[in-house]
Amino acid sequence: MLFGLLAASLLNYLSGFYGPHLISDASFKMTKLDQFFHDKIYEEHIASFQFDLKADIRGLFNWNTNIIFLSLVCEFDTKDSSKNAIVVWDQRIARTASEHHLVDLEDEFVEYYLSDYTSSLKGKKVNVYLRWEQMTTVGPYYAGK
Repeated sequence: MLFGLLAASLLNYLSGFYGPHLISDASFKMTKLDQFFHDKIYEEHIASFQFDLKADIRGLFNWNTNIIFLSLVCEFDTKDSSKNAIVVWDQRIARTASEHHLVDLEDEFVEYYLSDYTSSLKGKKVNVYLRWEQMTTVGPYYAGK
């Protein structure tokens, strides 16, 4: 009995760890810069924008997936830090909500402002990527981008 439980646990771990974790047909496009200003109280640059996001996240789900947590992350460099990563949008998608496994957003607003406390965001190259985190029902936690 104990051996069977250990074997099932090991197979669960290996199938989750070595199984495919794929996002296919992903695309991002910033459609409008809503706001960009210098906050004089906090001495920082703040930006807000709208975007289109399409992604097929069905490859992230398996029998052991409880929820996928998606985040849209903006990353840029400043003189103080070589890597600034700011989450501007996120969403939780349950395995049972299969109608949301194909993400198709148009003119979506960011949920959180893109901000830079060094006030050097203007003119910077900002890389945007989709990060995912897989919360399993049983076993380890997985993440990627």
